Amino acid sequence: MKTKSSIKSKKSQSKRVAKSSTPKHRLGKLKAVHKNTPKAKVKRKLRSQRPVHKKVLLHPVSVLLMLCVGVFIVGLTYRTFAASYSVHAVVPWPTLTEGAVITWPHDGDHVTSEPINVTGTCPKNSYVKLYNDHIFSGVAWCSSSGTFSILTYLYLSGNLLIAQDYNPVNVAGPASPNVTVHYSLHSYVNNVGGSTKYTGPSGPSTTSTSNPLVIQSDFNYQTFAVGNYYNWTMNIVGGTLPYKVHILWGDGQTSDLSFGKDVTFQISHKYDTQGYYSIKVFVTDAVNKNQVLQLAALIKQPGSPGLYSPGTQSSGSNGGSTSGSASSGGALSTGGIQSLVGGTKVWLLVAWPSFIIVTLMMVSFWLGERQEITRLLEYRQTAKKRPTNRRRHAV
Repeated sequence: MKTKSSIKSKKSQSKRVAKSSTPKHRLGKLKAVHKNTPKAKVKRKLRSQRPVHKKVLLHPVSVLLMLCVGVFIVGLTYRTFAASYSVHAVVPWPTLTEGAVITWPHDGDHVTSEPINVTGTCPKNSYVKLYNDHIFSGVAWCSSSGTFSILTYLYLSGNLLIAQDYNPVNVAGPASPNVTVHYSLHSYVNNVGGSTKYTGPSGPSTTSTSNPLVIQSDFNYQTFAVGNYYNWTMNIVGGTLPYKVHILWGDGQTSDLSFGKDVTFQISHKYDTQGYYSIKVFVTDAVNKNQVLQLAALIKQPGSPGLYSPGTQSSGSNGGSTSGSASSGGALSTGGIQSLVGGTKVWLLVAWPSFIIVTLMMVSFWLGERQEITRLLEYRQTAKKRPTNRRRHAV
């Protein structure tokens, strides 16, 4: 039979175990909880005694706010770091009533040297795209005098040249007559009955119709901000590998690239002055076939309103730049978009660590409180069993 002293020693030992498994700053709360207190009331009492920082972070409104912030940051991160950005806008602009007309070369002309500058007339505030046998061959902005000039290579024998003008919202103007040009390295002209007769090419062509070298790309009106990078994508196919690429940026700068296979690549350059820059991309393959693609870079000051319309067009095979003015209309600038995206990336570098730290604090506070509630309930269960034990030992 157990004595009263042994019962007291066991009772004090159980108290020591309960105290050792409970934080000291919570002992007062544990002692204040009656053994018959409902479980829900125990949780409410403990939560009501939370410190201020826990009350704020573990409040349901705070949890909901953090959930919304997390969704927003994830969505913004996905959009910011996407591979590409597409912006579609409809800006009011008058429809073109005149077509681009090629004034040189003339229909049926024969040329013996290349590349050639295809020149013509066009309506102001428009750009002209040149096609050679329905393949995009270059683009130029219409000058203030209503003319354009596009550098292009020709294929052996016949070349069907098509000039099509567009307004700044990429709506095509009326179609104009096509021009057929014949090219060869040498032309033989015989006098037959007092008239001249073209007898055809002699010798190999640097741009033959057999496995022709082609630069594939296209153009739509697009502006870039001063200080940001001008980017354009193109593809080289045909010819004989490898390819050598030489780029004239129109501001006195040049770049050289080389590729050992048919490749899709992006050219990139930063301009420091507003204006229109005529870019020439020359490609040469292993057997000296040549091709050129002329592009148009429209550079404007960041944040300037309106669709950018340069006042004059640069001329010459090396390109150039002239400043212009912004006409009325809605703003449409990929440079501004790039600036916005760059600023968003910096903001995300701050937002993500902050969001993660606050989330971890909330989770740690919640887990700590859950552990305290569990210990408190275990203490209550121990308190309920003590009277029964005492009565059993007394018997």
